[in-house]
Amino acid sequence: MKPSARIARSAAATVLTTATVLATAAVPAVAAPDDGAAGNTGAGRVAYLHGYQQSQALCPGGSMVGAVDTAIVAPLVAGGTLAKGDCTLADMKAANPDTEFLAYLNIGGMQGVTEWDKEPFFPTCVRPEDGEQYAVKPGNSAVATNDKGNAVYPAFDYITIADQSASYAQACGERAVDLVTTDSVRGSTGAAPVRFDGVFLDDMAMSPAHGQNMDDVGTWGPWGSDDAYGQAVLRTVGTISDAMDDDGSGKTLAGNLGIYSDDSSQVELAQRLAGSRDLDWMMREFVIGGPKGDQFGAFYAVEQNAAVLGTLSRSTPVVMHQFAVKATTDPNLTGTVGGSCLTDSTPDASRLMGQVDQRRQQDMTLSLATVLTAKEEGANLDMSVVQAQPQCQETAASNPGLYEKVTDVSVDESDPDVRQLREVLEDPGVNAVGKKSTWFDYTVWRRDLSDGRQVWVNYRNQDVTVEGVKIPAQSGLVTD
Repeated sequence: MKPSARIARSAAATVLTTATVLATAAVPAVAAPDDGAAGNTGAGRVAYLHGYQQSQALCPGGSMVGAVDTAIVAPLVAGGTLAKGDCTLADMKAANPDTEFLAYLNIGGMQGVTEWDKEPFFPTCVRPEDGEQYAVKPGNSAVATNDKGNAVYPAFDYITIADQSASYAQACGERAVDLVTTDSVRGSTGAAPVRFDGVFLDDMAMSPAHGQNMDDVGTWGPWGSDDAYGQAVLRTVGTISDAMDDDGSGKTLAGNLGIYSDDSSQVELAQRLAGSRDLDWMMREFVIGGPKGDQFGAFYAVEQNAAVLGTLSRSTPVVMHQFAVKATTDPNLTGTVGGSCLTDSTPDASRLMGQVDQRRQQDMTLSLATVLTAKEEGANLDMSVVQAQPQCQETAASNPGLYEKVTDVSVDESDPDVRQLREVLEDPGVNAVGKKSTWFDYTVWRRDLSDGRQVWVNYRNQDVTVEGVKIPAQSGLVTD
């Protein structure tokens, strides 16, 4: 078990560990960390696989076996009712003995569960039907509500926003402890029961977000301001951390940081969270833009988002995350992807999937290079494995015939450009140095690296040539 930054938070020093060396060989599509390779966070190479059946890629013989150091998965796999043929957490651990498995837990809201979920392996601190006392009556018509008048996330109306009260935080702490101290069911292959290695907190946001910030829609709920909401979330995280410490299990606690990186108040709250050492590491979703291919502005992505997270990572390590675009019939190589999901019967599906793969590869190089611009000396900054969300992938719950399967690897990390950027980012001896240079109204950036090379990012929808270097559209690269 790696040292815990959370347990050691009373010490001033930042805990640095090297990435776990995997014992199993990687499948061709996902390159495992090289023997002896050192990462910048205790998490190593992370895969965010909490969507339905996504973690089945880690089953014996799966496409991601041996390829990641940390996997975030749905608690369902430890004790719920699975689809026919699915493996369990016990099987995954047996196939990936050096991988840490973290149970997904939403703390921002109370998430509905299904008859497939079994206690205590729920992805929510409290079920909505059991937590009416924690629900929020917004008193503001601009806030989305369910049929009970309780505030919800507009795009995820099955999640009832929680009040972040002390008693709610206590319930979250109890759930987290249960997740890491309860044996899983036996594996479908006969593998012995195991326990989760830690917990991953989702919707750990510095404001209500989801289009419902009070600065935008007016005051609502019990908090009075966006900052007060963020402070309440910090208290919830602290309560969970204390519960995990008191349990004595020594398990990992990580969280998904929700932050508008151009908002100084939210940055200050995030700095408080990072400085608290309540977490072993943090994730920041969305490096370059949203999962539909829509991009942040380049200035925000480079100078605010990546740079801010690089600063935070000096106190608590940060893993940056980007979703791969979906496999659709209109896989634009730049801008937002469109069309419907690719199916087996889509004309020319193989060619279209090739374009999807090309777009994903471009986005991965742009993401890695953007993160690399912020990896200064002292920063503990890394990039996750990139997977698509399962909406356009065939699962046991979707209509059969979708072209891409939920266990398919989204980005080929053996691609030379991706591999080079990944190796440079994960090399603890290489850092970004000096000032950044920029061209074309802040859409193209360059920064020197400590080994004499340079990292480039191009957020434009066309190739550019700068000082003799050609940077493809919406891509990143390293040059000598």
